[in-house]
Amino acid sequence: MHNKLGLPILLTAIVSGCISLREPPRQTPEEARASFAKGKQYYIEGNYVEAINEFSLVADNLAAPSADEAQLAVARCYRALGHYLRAAEEAEKLPKRFPQSPLLDSAYLMAAESYLASGDPLEAAIAYADGLTKTEDEEKGDLFLGELKRLSAELQREELYLLRRKCENSRAEPIILLAIAETEITRGEREAAKVVLERLFRISTDEEIRDRAERLLRFAGRPSAMKIGLIAPLSGEYSVYGDALKKGVELALSQDGNLGLVLFDSMGDPIRAVKGVEKLVHEYDVIAIVGPVFTKTVIPAAMTAEDLNTPLLSPTATDERISSLGDCIFQLDTGLRTQVRELAAYCIGRAELNRFAVIHPENAYGKALSASFSSEVRRLGGEIPVVIGYESGMTDFKDEIEALKENSPEAIFIPAYADDVIMIVTQLRFYEVETPLLGANGWKSDKLLALAGEYLEGSVFTAFELDADSAHTAQEFARVYREEYAQEPMKQSAQGFDAAKLIMEAVSNGMDSSADLRDYLNSASVSVGASGLVYTAKNPSPDVAKLYSIQKGRMERIE
Repeated sequence: MHNKLGLPILLTAIVSGCISLREPPRQTPEEARASFAKGKQYYIEGNYVEAINEFSLVADNLAAPSADEAQLAVARCYRALGHYLRAAEEAEKLPKRFPQSPLLDSAYLMAAESYLASGDPLEAAIAYADGLTKTEDEEKGDLFLGELKRLSAELQREELYLLRRKCENSRAEPIILLAIAETEITRGEREAAKVVLERLFRISTDEEIRDRAERLLRFAGRPSAMKIGLIAPLSGEYSVYGDALKKGVELALSQDGNLGLVLFDSMGDPIRAVKGVEKLVHEYDVIAIVGPVFTKTVIPAAMTAEDLNTPLLSPTATDERISSLGDCIFQLDTGLRTQVRELAAYCIGRAELNRFAVIHPENAYGKALSASFSSEVRRLGGEIPVVIGYESGMTDFKDEIEALKENSPEAIFIPAYADDVIMIVTQLRFYEVETPLLGANGWKSDKLLALAGEYLEGSVFTAFELDADSAHTAQEFARVYREEYAQEPMKQSAQGFDAAKLIMEAVSNGMDSSADLRDYLNSASVSVGASGLVYTAKNPSPDVAKLYSIQKGRMERIE
């Protein structure tokens, strides 16, 4: 006979807490290891949804082997799917769930990079700040600090003050205070800048930072009367290029109210370009000239500028000999060529490789590196049997990989940024291509190691010591340019922007004469700009471009 009161009593007991319902059983260690292996295979195959399912089973069991690694893998999968905010959220779970994990640095890095990809630089900066606070690794600390420094130059005033509160009394605060002071000066709030700099002097003993702050303090008290000149074809057959250059320069100067711009229309004529230099120097007393656009006008204009001891910076000229016309003559695009020379010389000389393939993105960066590398390899006696371009945003490289395999290269050069490299190398290994891989400065990324390091063992790349991410810099410039002009930027737009930025940077560092500016440009280090690498020094040291090899998940310098 059944007790009719049994079911109500049982329900009452459950509700009142007398009896607890057990959670579903967790995976055994063996099951967790099997799920992790399945997730890893799904990830390699590009089946990120199934990979998430398997990795989540492991990550949700906090005691499971590799649970922290699985949590980070979930974030990687969401990032690969383009769900950047979810990727950041999953990455931020790792420090909360596994506070003693050795993967904390990678989690903060993943969160920051994902926020950047979602278009939220403030949250990215906060993630970097959290990483800086928690890391015990000096190299990682320097990385987080460098990223904070880069992002601080992009944030709005209110965002900088918020970030400063987040970083108060940390290693990052002086960097943030410098950025705030620069922003206040740009807005014309020089008294506010002085207050911020006074706080900086109280808390920082770093000589480099204090020297920079002293220059800003001097700049805050100086009248804004300096001007730069622009010579470009603003009318006539080549006006489309001149207009693009002008818009890039104006966009840069719009971010700093302390420099004026004087325009001169060369109409693409060499004689007018010479007259333009004379007019800008004698009548307007410019401290520097940007332009002209084409080599035929740059050469006579440069010789005139040299005679008048006025720095002329050509952002578009490609003839490497132009900067040799005088001490005051500079050009921007020497950085990429310096990289590929080092890489080609190493591969053909020390590594004894002779036959190379190239796969590159169809953008200015990828095409420039591809062309320079191919030219240098052939000059040294090597072969380039196949060069393959691909469109940005591609995710399936099967056909391109088959074309590479057909040509049997001894090494494959991939001049791309980290996101593309991750996509390509995982598929290369999936299709059993074990050919050595080569890269350029776009590879110098912790993100690349975190997401694809195991597939890049033994790879060699060349890069400069940079704190900024090239892809993000170019994307941010393009976004701002579209907002301002309602059109896509041309290559000349980015080059003009970078040239003006260089001069602005020099002036903000206290270079207030043509002679000071000349010396500054000739000693400037390599940096990342909207157009790619920016490097103006005339005599690059042999050590400017560094060679790296990826060994056991780390980037090791090749001496």
